[in-house]
Amino acid sequence: MKVKIVLYNILNGFCNDNPPFKLNTNRLKNFLRIIKKQNPDVLILTEAYFWPFAKKVNFTNLSGIFEDLYNQYISLAYKYFRWAPIIFSKYSIINFDTSMSKNRFNYLRTNIKVANKKLMIDVFHPHPDTTEKQKTNFLKSILKNSGNRYIIAGDFNALSPDDNYDNKNLIKGYKSFMKRKGKPKVNDMLKCLTLKTLLKENLIDTFKTKNPFKTDFTMPTNLRSKNKDSAIRIDYILCSKNFKVIDSGIIKDKLTEKISDHYPIYGVIEI
Repeated sequence: MKVKIVLYNILNGFCNDNPPFKLNTNRLKNFLRIIKKQNPDVLILTEAYFWPFAKKVNFTNLSGIFEDLYNQYISLAYKYFRWAPIIFSKYSIINFDTSMSKNRFNYLRTNIKVANKKLMIDVFHPHPDTTEKQKTNFLKSILKNSGNRYIIAGDFNALSPDDNYDNKNLIKGYKSFMKRKGKPKVNDMLKCLTLKTLLKENLIDTFKTKNPFKTDFTMPTNLRSKNKDSAIRIDYILCSKNFKVIDSGIIKDKLTEKISDHYPIYGVIEI
C-alpha cells in the first residue's frame, strides 16, 4: 500500500512576521491549491498556527479547511504558538504524545493506523538558534522509543552530510542577515550531527534515496529572498528501511515561490 506524505513549513501560519500578525489570504489560497493538487494521505505542517495569536478556539475550525480531504488532525497551535506542528491524516489517528516536547524543541509524536498496521510519525522542528549538539541530544532521547514502522519529518534546521555546499558562499549568505553570527552558525551546521545521528539509526532520507546525486534546497523561496547564497535543504522526511521509497522530491513552481519561505517536500512510501 502506498502512502503519500507532504511536509510544509508555512511561515507563521500565513501571517506576518510581527504584530498584529495579519493573515495573508493570498498565501493561504495558493497553499490550498497546492495541497489539493498534491492530495497527500498525510499532511504535516510546521509553523502552522494559521490565525493570529494561535488561540485554541480558532483551531476548532481547522478541519473545515480540508473537510473534503481529511477527517482527522492533531494540532498543538494553542500550546506552541508560531512553531506549532499539525498533522492531517486520511487514516485513523490512534493516539499522540507531546510529553517530550520542550522549549525550543517543538515535537509531536502520533500513531496512525494504515491497512491494519501502526505507523509512527514524529514531527521535529527545533528553534533555528539550537546547536547541532543540542539537536542531537534531543533526538537520541526520542529515538530510543521509535517503532519498526517509523517516520520522522520536519524542518530540522540542519544540513545533510550527503549534500554538497560551497562553504564560503554559504557563510557569505548567512552573514547578509546574521552579520558576525553568520560564520559560526554555518560552521556548526556543516558538522551535520543531526542528520548523521538519524542516518546512523538506519533511517532513509527519502529525498536522497530517489535523488542520490542531486543537491537541492528547500529554502529560501523568492518570497523571502531571490539571493540564493544562503540556500539550504533543511526540510526532511526520513523513514525506516522496511519501507520502500517510491518517489520523493521538492515541489517548486510559481505558487510555492510565494506561499512560504520554504518549499514543500513530499515522499511516497510503500508499506
